[in-house]
Amino acid sequence: MKDRPWKLSSLTRVLSELEPFPEQDPTLEQVATPPEWGARLLWDAHARGDITGKSVLDIGCGTGILAIGAALLGAGSVTGIDGDERALKVAKSNAQRTQVSVDWKLGRIPETPIEPAETIVMNPPFGVQKHGAIVPFLQVAVSALKKGGGMYFFAGPGSQRLIERNVLPHSIRLEEHSRSTWRFPPVFAFHTERAAELQVDRWILRKNEQ
Repeated sequence: MKDRPWKLSSLTRVLSELEPFPEQDPTLEQVATPPEWGARLLWDAHARGDITGKSVLDIGCGTGILAIGAALLGAGSVTGIDGDERALKVAKSNAQRTQVSVDWKLGRIPETPIEPAETIVMNPPFGVQKHGAIVPFLQVAVSALKKGGGMYFFAGPGSQRLIERNVLPHSIRLEEHSRSTWRFPPVFAFHTERAAELQVDRWILRKNEQ
């Protein structure tokens, strides 16, 4: 499946068929990446030359949508790390179903050592339950990103200042910042609406060569 010619629509379809979270933990702010938005993020990374043949790291990989999508698009190597053993079990199953190779690592962020990568992808905590929850993920991403590499991730709108403060001073420049609305069915028992809407920012940054 990895070597097939891909279109954005076909990548979206494959990612939509992956097994979702068995049970999301609100304290961990596990917001599943919608397949259509995950596919678009990866497609942009692919178009910018940051997927094919590159080492890709998915920080807080959850059930593996971004890591598996990167592998399908021809990444040279892919590593996914997450602190939730249940989510990683699903991620491993999803990788087997899609016939891709991903190095899955169980470990909390930021305590677990991580090898540097040429491309970072992630959907970190948005900080709704705990302000600043994204910061450890940003710090790990900054330290793991190789020179010239790209960083592609989602974040809540309230995280903009934290991103500017914790990422941009480290020889990393902004390439794109946009906002969209994610719509999905209610996930947790305290959701009373039939469908939930979430404002989400998409960030694309790059580490300077020097």
